[in-house]
Amino acid sequence: MDALATLNVWQAGTIALKTAVNFTGLSASGGLVFLLLFGRHLAAEDRTGINRRTACLAAAGILASLAGFLWTAARLGGGISSAADPFLLSVVFENRSPALLMRIVGLLLVAGVLIRARGFGYMIAALGSALVMLSFSPGGHPASLDLSPWPQLLIILHIAAVTYWLGALLPLLVMTRRSDDEELAAAAKRFGNFALYIVAGLILAGALLLWLLSESPAAFIASAYGQLFLGKLLLFALLLGLAAHNKLRATPALFSGDSRARPRLRAAIRLEIVAVIAILLVTATFTTLAAPPVLN
Repeated sequence: MDALATLNVWQAGTIALKTAVNFTGLSASGGLVFLLLFGRHLAAEDRTGINRRTACLAAAGILASLAGFLWTAARLGGGISSAADPFLLSVVFENRSPALLMRIVGLLLVAGVLIRARGFGYMIAALGSALVMLSFSPGGHPASLDLSPWPQLLIILHIAAVTYWLGALLPLLVMTRRSDDEELAAAAKRFGNFALYIVAGLILAGALLLWLLSESPAAFIASAYGQLFLGKLLLFALLLGLAAHNKLRATPALFSGDSRARPRLRAAIRLEIVAVIAILLVTATFTTLAAPPVLN
């Protein structure tokens, strides 16, 4: 693909930082959602471990967001020293300040409150989680299409669905190391029941975006953007397969007391995390290197 063949260090750095920001930000936001939905069903040790990991992800998200801000200024100036150029920093900040500030404030609320999470503190962290999700939407190429409010709302719901799914993976991975089989199976089942609606939302929003971003199927598939987008869909199909395995095979095996169920579930969750990171990497790649045919 021509776009990948001409990839330079600035583009590669942008893609890497976008992936890091998306993974840490959405994982932290989603981890808080997991705690709100399932926290009362968790053992104290599990809840404490998930709190700390979510707070660490939020802190990493803040650092990645700031690094992306500085990297953009350096890219504009053509050198690392430009990351300290006040004029270039002001230009980048002017273009990105709403989303950047919203994300950093949201992650600060999540990280700060979760260190000593108690009752009302979770509500404050929930506000932070909402700010993080809103900071990712709507933007990029979809925003360039001057979408009406309803499609924009669907984009936000799409991001919320991704946040829920991604945010549950690391907590469930923590639980595979600590919880007893019955508690782990109950949490996995509750997550899977919600995930049925999440999958429907992801497919609906994805289909809508595919329709909006393509002039014709042939032109879309022939474009670099379309090929990368289809690669993302293939990875998403793999993710759905892993999720279906967890719901239909691994979780029932835990309830039945199968000694092999826990390590198999742990391995499947790790593969899901790898698949999600790959999806975020592909997404960062096609939003950085290519524009949808309808914008060309």
